[in-house]
Amino acid sequence: MTDRRPRPRFELDHVFVCAPDEAIAVRALTERGLPIDRRREHPGQGTANVCVEFANAYLELLFVREAAAFGAALVAPLALRERLDWRRTAASPFGIALRPASPDDSLAAAGVESWRYAAPFMPPGVTLSLLPPPDSPAEPMLFVVPHRGTPTSGSASIPAPAALGAASARLARIGLAGPGSAGAVERIVALAGPVARQLGVAAAGGAELRLELAPGAVGGGDLPHYDLRPTLPLVLGG
Repeated sequence: MTDRRPRPRFELDHVFVCAPDEAIAVRALTERGLPIDRRREHPGQGTANVCVEFANAYLELLFVREAAAFGAALVAPLALRERLDWRRTAASPFGIALRPASPDDSLAAAGVESWRYAAPFMPPGVTLSLLPPPDSPAEPMLFVVPHRGTPTSGSASIPAPAALGAASARLARIGLAGPGSAGAVERIVALAGPVARQLGVAAAGGAELRLELAPGAVGGGDLPHYDLRPTLPLVLGG
């Protein structure tokens, strides 16, 4: 008998880039006029971040805060030590996070095998679902965050990016280059349906993330171009 249940739907939530030097990376953003919209510490995981919000998703720069935490049994499978030292280790410094389009959408409902990560900075019972096998620093980290509306810090919910600035640019397309990029694209194409049209493999000599921007719901016109190389393997533009 044919299974007529609708296929689970996923949307792009955010992308991250590992930045070995926090001060230099933040300065690279601010000197080019990219606003930092929020910061967060990750107690127990050993990292911290700054985020740049778009209308539909966000960019996260991930930094070392307490390297000793990377060796903990819970955290070690993320290979953060290798990712944050990517220039020396040749690990992938990138991550792509999807979110369920509804509370009923999940990797399990899609029949996709994953492993759970109970992030120490999230409330008990809230987990991330990761697609690559544990200890896979050669691939970009691919994971699914809880549906928006799931409490992730006390009684707070994950804010929808549009609520943080509907006039900002949209993240329209992602180009990945470097270790494991082709495999990451294949995983998302197989899983995410329409989201796959936002993802491709970029032509570059090494690790690089290209974010194509488009005008948001409010405003328009030409969008600026931001090239953060060589400080970060990151290019943004319209």
